[in-house]
Amino acid sequence: MLRICLVGELRVELDGRRLESIASRQARSLLAWLAYHQGLHPRTRVAAVFWPDVLETSARASLRTALATLRRGLGEEASALLLAGRDRIGIEDGPGVWVDVRDARRLAAAGRRDEALALCDGDLLVDLDDEWVLEERRALRDRAGELLMALGDAAEQAGDVEAAVRHARRRVELDPLSEDATRVLMRRLGRAGDGAAAVAAYEALRAALRRDLGMVPSPETRLLVDELRNAPRTPAVDPRTVPCRRRLAPATPCRSSAAASTWPRCTRPGGARAPARRSS
Repeated sequence: MLRICLVGELRVELDGRRLESIASRQARSLLAWLAYHQGLHPRTRVAAVFWPDVLETSARASLRTALATLRRGLGEEASALLLAGRDRIGIEDGPGVWVDVRDARRLAAAGRRDEALALCDGDLLVDLDDEWVLEERRALRDRAGELLMALGDAAEQAGDVEAAVRHARRRVELDPLSEDATRVLMRRLGRAGDGAAAVAAYEALRAALRRDLGMVPSPETRLLVDELRNAPRTPAVDPRTVPCRRRLAPATPCRSSAAASTWPRCTRPGGARAPARRSS
């Protein structure tokens, strides 16, 4: 199987063996473009992506050269999966080829968001800086943000505060200038009782907007931070330290004192442990 990973650095494997022989940057970018864009594509369109400022005949000639270089780098077995007809080119879309971003799209469409996010949560092709890469890198971040938003909403509805905050934080990391993402994080931190962290998230947004865009947060965001600053202070809720109810040992069968010493202890507010149950 030919495996092509586009998130992070471009990585190409054939039957578990990494292919390192594609030295040409142009050929690597061409392979990445064909892997990212599923299906067969007119040669004219592909040539225009990579050589937009030359005549069509020259662009098509350059494309032929890049394809030949790519075939040599892939080797005979892998290059058989590179489809290049007279008018169209692409990478086979079948069981012999796996591409991370393609699988992420499939999983997201099937509602398997956690698995999809695991494949696409990262920057696209960090070792390439072509114009098409920069555009699609932004698009991939947006798709990851949508998955994080859906996962965070689901966690919040299920009462999983920790997961809801974690997804919101990651969404802000992907787009530090997004006021919408930051407001979601601030609200969730506020509901968790961590008002200080919510205000810190606002201050980080305010600094980023001023530094990168010369702007200030919107009235909606400023109103939210004022509400959080003026809200009654409550201890932050950490699901791992919520006191549990003392569980009672079953009446039968009787347990030895050794077994009794391993019975779970409850955590009291403030971190103190309840005394271990004594065997009778």
